[in-house]
Amino acid sequence: MTKIPKEAHTVSSPFSNNIIPLEEENKEYIDNLCPDSKKVQHPEALDFDKKPLAGESYQKKMMTLAESIEYIGNSYRSSLSQAKYFPTKEQNDEFLRELRTVSLRLDELLKETIYGDKAIFASRAKGFGISEDTINTLEKAISELQPDIDVAEERNRARQLQKIATTTRCFIYDAVRDAFERYGLTPTYYEDDGKRSPFYQCLYIALQLAGDNMIENMDKVHQHCIKSKYQEPTK
Repeated sequence: MTKIPKEAHTVSSPFSNNIIPLEEENKEYIDNLCPDSKKVQHPEALDFDKKPLAGESYQKKMMTLAESIEYIGNSYRSSLSQAKYFPTKEQNDEFLRELRTVSLRLDELLKETIYGDKAIFASRAKGFGISEDTINTLEKAISELQPDIDVAEERNRARQLQKIATTTRCFIYDAVRDAFERYGLTPTYYEDDGKRSPFYQCLYIALQLAGDNMIENMDKVHQHCIKSKYQEPTK
């Protein structure tokens, strides 16, 4: 099998200076999906290596599948990077659950008696020298905190940047799917007992290259992004 030279994977684009190349093992994997070094015209990427004649525009670039996957990952990296620094809704949910648990536990500790008998008013905290005013202030604050947490849980929705990231993932999903179809490959998604379909693996590679933090939850990405008009082929 003829290997495609490394230089054949170089992608020219407006963000060329910021290109993150495919790892060699990923290049080889994708090359093996199209072993005849097939190049197809990309529908959007311009070939900046070939200066157009006067009055003409840049031509669309001819790319291998590996180049296309590399291009996809690099094209959407900046969009995804905006959102990864913000906590997800799930992370905020966990934070609020922990805040509620800790505050309730603190309330229990403040009310804990020396002898473990609620009928005997001998606060362990007071016995250690913590003032009654401090204890009362904390108990009052905790009682006010609980309804605040209720409100926070209701308001905890996905941030706008997270919505942008979700949309961007679907752009990547569609771009990889379209690339597969351009190269005559079937974009079948599955992972069975650790074995990934080529489409799954290339989507994973593209998302990883884009710096996505959802690559460990690929099924969620797939379920969200699959379109009703797209009938998933059986494996």
